[in-house]
Amino acid sequence: MIAGIVELLAGMWEFRRDNTIAATVFSAYGGFAAGLGVVYLWGGTPLAGPTHLAFGLLLLIWSVFLGVLLLASMRTNHLLTVTLGLVFAFYVIVTIGQLAFDNRVLLIIGGWVGIVGTLVAWFAVLGSMTGVTNLRDNLRMPAR
Repeated sequence: MIAGIVELLAGMWEFRRDNTIAATVFSAYGGFAAGLGVVYLWGGTPLAGPTHLAFGLLLLIWSVFLGVLLLASMRTNHLLTVTLGLVFAFYVIVTIGQLAFDNRVLLIIGGWVGIVGTLVAWFAVLGSMTGVTNLRDNLRMPAR
């Protein structure tokens, strides 16, 4: 829940910098993470029992939303597009896993895609902090 609130704050800071796509991504997923945190805080487990189909439908809605954001990010920097593409793949795989009656193989594959997406997102943050938004320039080592 705390991570969702922090992500929501990051979205507001991006909005202040006129970075609309990043503001939308951070704010929306901050709200999603905070809401999911509240469900877990109250003792709910959306990944178990008959509610896994309802949780799968929620993930399907977020997959469609992320697909729209992915299309909108095509004209931005490459790292954001790759990150959103991997997160989109993660959500689609996990959605299928949830709707396939809690298919563990798909959920594990989706989890690994999510880890790779997280690593790429950290790399994108490094590029944003250094001011380099091109993937090729971000991989290049600085001259001594």
